[in-house]
Formats: sequence, structure tokens, C-alpha cells
Amino acid sequence: MKPDFSGYATVPNVRCSDGRTIRPGAFRGNDKGTVPLVWQHRHNDPGNVLGHAVLEDREIGRAHV
Repeated sequence: MKPDFSGYATVPNVRCSDGRTIRPGAFRGNDKGTVPLVWQHRHNDPGNVLGHAVLEDREIGRAHV
């Protein structure tokens, strides 16, 4: 199935809007895995789930969706 869009979910060593900093290699174990795509890190409401993303571990931008 062709994705609706693609882009970087995060890049290493940059502080996210929720205050978390993702370290290099954090998603290495999730390469090609499917995860929920959540609006603005708001995991507390199922209505914030936009769909699902397939992660790709990359050297720059560790979690490419």
C-alpha cells in the first residue's frame, strides 16, 4: 500500500515539543515496525491517533515514517 505521506518523525538529539530528547539509535529495534501515529504526543485520547506509521531506521532522522 502506498503511504499518504512520508517524513521524519524525529531526528536525534533534538528536544521534542513534549520535552523528550530522542537519542541516536532509539528506534533501531523498531525498523520496519508499525506504530500508531499520534497528534502532538497526546497519547491520552484515542481520538488523537491519526493512523499508523511504518518506521525506518536511518542514520539521519532515526524514525522516518
